[in-house]
Order: sequence, then structure tokens, then C-alpha cells
Amino acid sequence: MNKPTIDVKGLCHFVIIVNDIHKATKEWARILGIDEKEMNLRVRGNNLKQMKEGQKKDPRNRYRDDYNFGDGEEYEWLESDIPMGDWMIELIQPGKKGPFREYYDKHGTGIHHIAFRVGDKCDALNDMLEEDGYEYIVDTYAPNNDRWSVLDTEDVLGTNLCIKPGLEFLTDIH
Repeated sequence: MNKPTIDVKGLCHFVIIVNDIHKATKEWARILGIDEKEMNLRVRGNNLKQMKEGQKKDPRNRYRDDYNFGDGEEYEWLESDIPMGDWMIELIQPGKKGPFREYYDKHGTGIHHIAFRVGDKCDALNDMLEEDGYEYIVDTYAPNNDRWSVLDTEDVLGTNLCIKPGLEFLTDIH
């Protein structure tokens, strides 16, 4: 059986950690000639606020073995999206805890991860990378029905990888 691979056409987004989301959003909008409103500046990360009434947290959610990841305001971050056609740049100002704070405390600003949509190969590719020794930084099955798994590939690849299912493969829990 062939090992799964990433199709370069599956680029979904990459994340840039910034010091000041408002300043970065304003400057990116100016440089790209787009309206700041198109960048959807918002608070993210607190799953309890994002869950619909009666919805249960997926028990697989974790951040480096912290299975309470996303269960409070200390995990919130500020995010702004830059539309780039079929993919986007996500600007993130870290909150008090979590994977973005961990990166920021270690490196300051920079590219946290590159994300690819890989269709039905998502689980197989994540499993292969984990078997190859790449530890999960975070693996969540978010209330918006999307899997967000980031593997620690930074030492070898220069950045982390986020492997996501294709939109057509999302279900209530994935």
C-alpha cells in the first residue's frame, strides 16, 4: 500500500503569529488593497463559547495531552483572515495559553503552521506522520465540524504541518 501524500493543490491556509492583531490587520489590508472588514477579525479558541446549546465537547480534543484544551477564556486568541483566492493567511495574536502562546514564547512572531486539506487521506496522513515520530501539538474536532490537527514538524520542515480533511468529508463529529 502506498503511503498517503499531500497534494499541493490542497493548500488551505498558513498561520502567522503577530504581536498586535489590530496593527497587523490594518497593515496587511493597506498593502493588499483590501477592506479590513473582509479580514473577519474575531476572538477564537474558546470552544465553550462556540458550542451550540446541548452540543457535547469531542473527547479527542487535546493540546499536548491537555484534554481540557479550549475550555475557557485563557485559550482564546485573536484571529484575522486574509483571503488569497482558494486559500488564506491567518493572522493570530496568541492568548494566555495554548499552541500559539507556546510558539510565541519560544520564537516570537513567525509562521506557526501550514495547513493542507487532504480529503479522505486526513486520518491516514496524520497517523503516518505520528508513526514517523512527529508529535501532535494540537488535535481538535471543533464545534464548527472541522478537524484541526497540527503536528510538530518544525525541527525538520522549518514549520509545523496541519492536516485537515476535505470539506466534503466533514460530518457532525468527523
